[in-house]
Amino acid sequence: EDTTYLVMALSGSGYRELYLGTYEKAVANGDGTKDKGNDSWIHGYLNNDSKYEFKIPLTDDMLSGKSVAVTAISNSYYEKYLNGTNDLARIFYPRQFQIDVEKGTLTTGDYDEKVNVTVTNSTELTGLDITQAFLNTVGGPNSNNYSEKLIIMMADNQYDKAFLGNAKDAAVNGGTALKDGGFELEFKDNFEIKTVVSFHDAAANTWKELNVFFNKGDSRLYIYPAKLTSGKYLIDLTSSLKMFKYDNPVDVVVKGDTATVKIHSVVSNSRYDRMFIGKYANLDESKAIVGEADPGNAEDKSDAYYFTFDIPTTSLTDFTPIYYVLRYREGYSQDHSGDWYQSKSKEDYYLTVTGIKKENTSAVEISEKDVSDILDVVYTGKALKPEVTVTVNGQKLTVEKDYIITYTNNINAGTAKVTIEGIGDYEGSITKTFKIKKASQSITTAFISKKVNATKTTNYSISAKKAQGSLSYKVASTPKKAANFISVNSKGVITLKKGAYEGTYKIKITAKETKNYKSASKIISLKVEKASQKLEIKVKSKKINYSNVKKKNQSFEIGAKAAGKITYKIASTPSKNAGKYISVNKNGKVTLKKNAPKGNYVIKITAKATTIYKQATGLVKVVVK
Repeated sequence: EDTTYLVMALSGSGYRELYLGTYEKAVANGDGTKDKGNDSWIHGYLNNDSKYEFKIPLTDDMLSGKSVAVTAISNSYYEKYLNGTNDLARIFYPRQFQIDVEKGTLTTGDYDEKVNVTVTNSTELTGLDITQAFLNTVGGPNSNNYSEKLIIMMADNQYDKAFLGNAKDAAVNGGTALKDGGFELEFKDNFEIKTVVSFHDAAANTWKELNVFFNKGDSRLYIYPAKLTSGKYLIDLTSSLKMFKYDNPVDVVVKGDTATVKIHSVVSNSRYDRMFIGKYANLDESKAIVGEADPGNAEDKSDAYYFTFDIPTTSLTDFTPIYYVLRYREGYSQDHSGDWYQSKSKEDYYLTVTGIKKENTSAVEISEKDVSDILDVVYTGKALKPEVTVTVNGQKLTVEKDYIITYTNNINAGTAKVTIEGIGDYEGSITKTFKIKKASQSITTAFISKKVNATKTTNYSISAKKAQGSLSYKVASTPKKAANFISVNSKGVITLKKGAYEGTYKIKITAKETKNYKSASKIISLKVEKASQKLEIKVKSKKINYSNVKKKNQSFEIGAKAAGKITYKIASTPSKNAGKYISVNKNGKVTLKKNAPKGNYVIKITAKATTIYKQATGLVKVVVK
């Protein structure tokens, strides 16, 4: 047959079919016995020793001593696949063999292959200087010793460790050390998805997060920054719709979280004049991007168009598809004039980022010394944006033209951040902090100072208006030995007991400190004054006939009552000599002696002051006539 074959018999009966090729190709090939007449498997047949024997066709390359990939097909799992209990991929076990013709030897074992990986990486953006990369695969997903290690070779030792994960976890776990000029990362669960890989800068002792995407199908590794800083970039875009032709790379301007993409469709592909960013199912013509005709082709019926649209900056580096829908321009063809294009298979078309580099490599770097200090501010409840000035080489830069400012954590009290990112002719990202101080809070109440007396136990409501912090109350000070006469509850109700001593009682109201407000306090007072004392006098005036007093002594009871102790005193008499004819005892009994002279006699009654009442006085007039 003019073909060289390797004829080999396996010792067991677990494998009865082989596929000449890698595990991935075997899975893609499908069922080599049953699938649509596919007969691509090498079938084993029982030989005279009752062993399964295989006849494998060889090429000259396979006879050169190179390792040859061959995939064994598990008979038991194939039966389960036919019964629907496992999928087709479960049946394949990658192996390899190597033939040494001169020695006449055959070496077999698990698949173990190291392949070159094409790396898309901008050292300027990522900081990594990568010389080459490999993927070392041992076994396959169904093998016990399955491993797929990504080996990244570095040009220097600036980065001494790498970790499959974010910087926070890397700081805890430590990562894989640089060995023999490269990093070895177990990558078997990270193909075709965005993977965060952190690299440790030995000099700065910091971890840098980068986004990594491994396309295993074409052995290409993409390494992008976690996020692009503001500036102008040239982006390579690949479209899943091959009919959509445009110039690559594409101009992109990044300002903070927004990236403005400008696609220039080529003249020969001017069939489309509108573009919608999103999937066909979400098509909203009111949000469609109207293509801007290329002035250079204004007279040409096959105009080229510019499509300009905004997307999140992270879309450029997180490997998510940028979905889009195109509309045929009016008059393009009789069948499709003004129609939005969708394939018969209803698939959504998308753009993927396959390369990033800076447009202006001569941009001036903004350094920390170029950015002014930021003054502290006081909390207002609104986003605070204190002024920032950027001056480079004596030239004051213009915001939105030369740089953009992003404020974060700039509402609540604490430490806020402001990030200045250069754009246009400037580059670099500087982050500074400023303090948002807690604001003062005020306590308002109409109850500031009140004059009262303590003739009975009384409640007084402070009625303070609630401040930002919760209110509390306590007795701040009292007159000497009067603390037991006053109290205040949690609702701000003061209780002043009967008999409270004269003087000033102070209550302190405190508004508790909060996240955004300082604590505050206010003193209100009750000034306790003595009440007027009521002095009751039963006999306020008494007339006595002289004829009666001439015969004998005359007496009567004044009948005075008051809260304080009552004392009596002769205040005045008709004459100095008449004073000996009148007297009043401690009980208020007045006696006029026999022969008391005619005239007016005045008795002063005094009710002594108490803790509650002021002193009170009264007069009783006695007339002898």
